[in-house]
Parts: sequence; structure tokens; C-alpha cells
Amino acid sequence: MEPEERDFFAAVPAVLPIYALIKDCISALAPQTRVEVRKSQISFIDAQVFSAAWLPPRKIKGRPEHYLVLTLWLAHPLQGARIAEATQIRPGRWANHVIISDIEEVDEDLSGWLAEALNFSRH
Repeated sequence: MEPEERDFFAAVPAVLPIYALIKDCISALAPQTRVEVRKSQISFIDAQVFSAAWLPPRKIKGRPEHYLVLTLWLAHPLQGARIAEATQIRPGRWANHVIISDIEEVDEDLSGWLAEALNFSRH
């Protein structure tokens, strides 16, 4: 993990292990993935950005104390308790925001969504 990635999570170090597992999952799916650290998010890029990790800008009632949000760009909205929001950004392209507050949530479902987002970015 690069120092810029660690620095990104300096305000909420409790989520760094979650991010590390997500990055490992992405590396297993696509070792050539580029990581770009920006002020508001860390983007994962293959043919184009297919996912991004970010921290909520403020506390939101009803959400965990510490978490990160993983945005996945897909052809459809995801549904379920882990999905904070799914927004259609243009026809056939949805930004799906997944709340992740525990390393146990970096699971087969998330890995499948990441693989789908990666594949979607290549078309």
C-alpha cells in the first residue's frame, strides 16, 4: 500500500484494514489495475474507473460509526441493505454506493460486484 493511500484514511484509521482487503480483492481480479488517490476518493482504474473508495464527509444518522463507501459503476442498480444509494448517472450506467464497516463485508458478494464493475468498464 502506498503512503498516499494510508494518508487518505488518516482521519478514520479504523477502516484502513477494510480498504486493504478491498484492494487485495481488486488486485486478485485485475493485477494491472491502477490506483489514483485524489482529495475525495481513491479510484480503481482498468480501461476506465470502475470503482472508488471514499469516506463520508460527515456523520449520518443510522450509519455505522466508522465505514467507507465503495462506489461501483454498473449497468444496473444494486439492491439490498448494504447499498446506501444507486443513482443512474446516464442511461445504462449506475453509480452504486456500498457501505462497508467490517472486514467480514469484503465477501463473495462484494467480489462479484467488483468483477462485474471491472467487466462493465471494459465495454
